Amino acid sequence: MKYGEPHSMEEWVKFYESKTHDAADVPQGFSVTFLPTRGFMVTKPDIEGSMLMVYIVCGDGAFWHDVAELLAINNGLRYLTTICTRHIEPYIRLWGWKILTKGDINNQKRYVCIDKQGRYIVATHRGEDVKTGEPSYWVTKYLIKGEKPDV
Repeated sequence: MKYGEPHSMEEWVKFYESKTHDAADVPQGFSVTFLPTRGFMVTKPDIEGSMLMVYIVCGDGAFWHDVAELLAINNGLRYLTTICTRHIEPYIRLWGWKILTKGDINNQKRYVCIDKQGRYIVATHRGEDVKTGEPSYWVTKYLIKGEKPDV
C-alpha cells in the first residue's frame, strides 16, 4: 500500500494484519483515529497516569506519532507510551533519538534517550514477542522538556 493514497479502513486493517500477523482489535476503552490517506491508530488516554497509550499504529508512522503527541499535549498529558515490537536500536535511530545510557535495571535492558527537542525517552525490554521471537520494549516519551525519568 502506498501512503498518501486513500484506502478504506478495511484495507488498512487487512494491511496491518498481513504485515504484523496480529489482529487489529480495539480493546475496551480505546478509540480509533483514521484517515484514508494515512492509515489508523488505536489509543487510550490514561488520565491518572497522565499518558496517552498508543496500542496500534498502521500507515504513516511519523504522521501518527505527531498526531499522538498533539492529542497528548493538547489534553494536558505528560507522557506518550507504546510498545515497540522490534529491535530497539534501529527504532531509536529511526526517530533520531540519542542514547544517553543503556544498561540493565532489575535484569531488564533499559535505554534512556533524548530527542532533538531535549525530551527524554525510556525504552525498557519487556520480553520476546510470542509470535515472532523478536524483542519487545515498553517505550515512554516524556513530553515536557526537562522532565527527567527516575532511572
